[in-house]
Amino acid sequence: MAVAQGALVALAPTASLAHGEAGDVLPTDPGVVVGFKAAFHLLDRRGELPSQRLDGVLLRGDRGIDPEGVKFEHAQASLAWRVSDSWGAYAAAAAHDRDPVHLDALWLQWRADHGPLAATWLTLGRQMLYAGPVISPAGHLDGRLFPPLAQRVAFDHQLADEGVQFGWRGQLDDAALAADLGLWRGRTFPGSRAGGSRTPGVNVHLGGQLGAWSADGVALFLEPRQRGLNTSPALDHTHEPPPCLPPRRGVLCFNGRTMLAGGSLRWQGAGSSWPMPLTLTAAGWRREERGALDGVGGQAAYRGRTTAGWVEAVWAVRPELSLGLRHEALAVHHRMHGPGASVLAREARLDQAGSGRRDAFHVHWSPERWFSLLGEVGEERLAGRRARFIGVRAWVSLEHRWPQ
Repeated sequence: MAVAQGALVALAPTASLAHGEAGDVLPTDPGVVVGFKAAFHLLDRRGELPSQRLDGVLLRGDRGIDPEGVKFEHAQASLAWRVSDSWGAYAAAAAHDRDPVHLDALWLQWRADHGPLAATWLTLGRQMLYAGPVISPAGHLDGRLFPPLAQRVAFDHQLADEGVQFGWRGQLDDAALAADLGLWRGRTFPGSRAGGSRTPGVNVHLGGQLGAWSADGVALFLEPRQRGLNTSPALDHTHEPPPCLPPRRGVLCFNGRTMLAGGSLRWQGAGSSWPMPLTLTAAGWRREERGALDGVGGQAAYRGRTTAGWVEAVWAVRPELSLGLRHEALAVHHRMHGPGASVLAREARLDQAGSGRRDAFHVHWSPERWFSLLGEVGEERLAGRRARFIGVRAWVSLEHRWPQ
């Protein structure tokens, strides 16, 4: 989901939970890990990619980043410090394109291990909510050319939020189980930086793994206030949402309630009773909102539903080489009524809502743990437009530990 998951830990494939579970960014033993990640790509497109701004979806309204050509995508520097068996901390700063450096994560964690088969922890600070080992890593520094459409419609550009999360992991016979509960300020999309959430945002995650199968479900509830939407078609990509302050020319404001529901299902053939180098994945998000949308042109009662997801098959030809197919689908529905509803719908480009898709084939080569190369070709059909793309993406991931 995001580049900084905090200490939010994926399900452990082994029976022992004493530190070092898959996805834990803190070192196994007391010490410090300094990390650096960066991604670059070369992309050629035929037509403007509809996903660049996702017209028809109620987001923040900026034009997005044109991915064509040679682009510095994303870089992140991080520091993970396990002070003791019980205490740890993590910080990460990142930048992409021409944006200034921003803080991805800054949190403190307390942890308790309950024998070899269970652990609990509490994480406080700036972090991303945990949605399972499939959805959470999808984003800027994962192994694909673009973030999934489902992640865009759920979180737009995926900024972390301030909050507190409680996590539990345990073993029941051969099943690994996970549960997470979080409280959030609601200052990043789909919340509002200006007004936050009327009440603290709440999320719940439940997950499990048994043999080759893993499944996760997550829900997030927010009540955003004064969430701005810029209606200017020329606004460049920005992490700063427009303020809902007079005079609000070119800005619409949303006040209401938001519910996000996500889930994933994954089958890993290497862990099945008939071992094969095939991994099958299905995942997605659904965002439902209701409230009021207003601007200079009027105001309207608003109800919206956006659903997006992906299915993917990846075949590991060799340990360092894999081939994959991914299909993504998007469906958007809006209902507005009141004075100025039609005007507001046009200003927010919600009149372009409908269905869309993205299909892509990729080749992923990782000759070293610190270096990966991706080739991808695909097509998008969204908001009545169609575009094709072909690109190459390279990324590095370096780290150094003290003590060695």
